[in-house]
Amino acid sequence: MKLGFLGTGHMGGTIVRALDRSFPPDVHEYLLSNPTVSKAEAVARTLKSPVQVVSNEEAAKAADYLFLGMKPGQIGEALQALRPVFEARVLEGRPPVLVSMAAAVEIETILDAAGHELPVIRIMPNTPIACNEGVVAYDLKNVSAEAEAAFTALFEKCALVLKTTEQGLDAVGTLSGSGPAFVYLFADALAKAGEALGLPASDALQLSLRTVKGAATLAEESGKDPETLANEVATPGGTTIEGVKVLKDANLDELIRSTLDASYRRTQELKSK
Repeated sequence: MKLGFLGTGHMGGTIVRALDRSFPPDVHEYLLSNPTVSKAEAVARTLKSPVQVVSNEEAAKAADYLFLGMKPGQIGEALQALRPVFEARVLEGRPPVLVSMAAAVEIETILDAAGHELPVIRIMPNTPIACNEGVVAYDLKNVSAEAEAAFTALFEKCALVLKTTEQGLDAVGTLSGSGPAFVYLFADALAKAGEALGLPASDALQLSLRTVKGAATLAEESGKDPETLANEVATPGGTTIEGVKVLKDANLDELIRSTLDASYRRTQELKSK
């Protein structure tokens, strides 16, 4: 299978490397295109699979799945320039599946820019896909059951793959797409608080990261909801319950809700432009 990438920036490059790592080297061929060619070449050097650094047009002509990894504002112009390629492939009966990872760019906008009723999958990935712990939510249009199954198989080894609606993608982008940044800030604050208690900075950070990782893993594997697990740690009269009281007094739930609301509002603002 040939996988084309128009844009090999942070998210595009992360996905290329995650997929390359997830499969034997003879399964996929990668066609990488980027305005700054050296960036595509840098990603290409990290892959074990066959790879070519090509132009947008060359990738669009050959790719089975064509990933759109450019900035949202660049997608329209890029797809319009490729309309002749798409028309030829439609006439040949082998249209590419467009896979867009751009926030706030809806499927109909992609189809309008492409100028043809191509199969389109819009995804919302997040950066932990880099360590096989990612999330890839998606919605689609004009995609056959076979093409959808092949798409989900691409990501199942490195991410939780979740089918949702296009409106749901905005919420997923806020929770799971932006969420890692919020978790990193919490982990950083936890480490700094540990340092203030007298721990060496390196030890405090190590403890914080392992605590976040371990708590998330336990929550996922135990089948218990997070509140139940918190209550199991925060036994009455113990030390943890005193810290939990501080979080509740500070209205942690409302703070997190406001954080996500702000990110979600920005998504809607970008969609309206």
